[in-house]
Amino acid sequence: MSSLVSIIVPVYNVEKYLKRCIESIINQDYKNIEVIIVNDGSTDDSNKILQDFERVDNRICVINKENGGLSSARNVGLRRAKGDFICFVDSDDWIDHLMITKMIKICIQENADIVQCGYREVYENRTIGKVVKLDEKDFTGKSITSIYFSNIDFHTVVWNKIYKRSILNEISFVEGKQYEDTMASFEMLLKSKRLYNISDVFYNYYQRDNSIMGSVFSERKLDALFAGRYVINLCEEQAIEYIDQARILFCYYCFCLYAELSMTNIKSKSKFKKQILQEYSSEYHKIDKIVLNDAKSNAAKLVKLFNFNKALITFIYNKRRKYNKKVLS
Repeated sequence: MSSLVSIIVPVYNVEKYLKRCIESIINQDYKNIEVIIVNDGSTDDSNKILQDFERVDNRICVINKENGGLSSARNVGLRRAKGDFICFVDSDDWIDHLMITKMIKICIQENADIVQCGYREVYENRTIGKVVKLDEKDFTGKSITSIYFSNIDFHTVVWNKIYKRSILNEISFVEGKQYEDTMASFEMLLKSKRLYNISDVFYNYYQRDNSIMGSVFSERKLDALFAGRYVINLCEEQAIEYIDQARILFCYYCFCLYAELSMTNIKSKSKFKKQILQEYSSEYHKIDKIVLNDAKSNAAKLVKLFNFNKALITFIYNKRRKYNKKVLS
């Protein structure tokens, strides 16, 4: 008998996109799935749509709860999941019909704890944006932890992957914070013995103007600094050899926030800039500069440039971001 795969879908006010998401899951070529949909206190017609699906497909389980955020909904889904393998899909996204078939096959065949596929960004005007296609590769031992910092062979999201249930035991998403995937992904890698990348692009990542990650700067985006320190603390406790890479990544988060803040006119702009630069300085000065100079990641390159000339690199970075948005509009 084929292995049961639990697919966890957190839902909050996505009536416009929900049907497409669920249909892509229940129409998977791989049939032995349970679809755990956690309605996180939606106030639109999302729950009505969910009830309609639950009535016609006994693989669907709808859980209704008070609004607690994405992490809270995922944690509820994890506690309910019975599968030997876990997959996460966000409710405004959708997956290609062979995704589970191909990924579960590789997971079992290669005895992988995590299998990761590529993804494409799809915009509201149906334009295809960035397409992330991975090289087929196998990672074991310490190389698994190192790819977290590369942003080439691994992407710190949970939705383009399938996981052995065993590595998610004793892991939960940090509630009340954004950038939850940044924290959970690192914990999962620390528990993994084998990760396998496939070259297929199976996941469709929908870009909404009002999505959490696509919204304009707000104080909540400073949660990126909390997430960065979370990873630093994990390195100090479990993977000290990667502490400099973790600090470089933290400084990169500071740069991104600083650059984004520079394009806004919010009231507390100067206060937030000062806070970000203080956080940046506190970790930058702890980095082994030999490690920084030898680092090849884009994050490390931007950190080095930012430290050299903050105004210039921020200006260039924002000009490039503005151009990319214009091309896709």
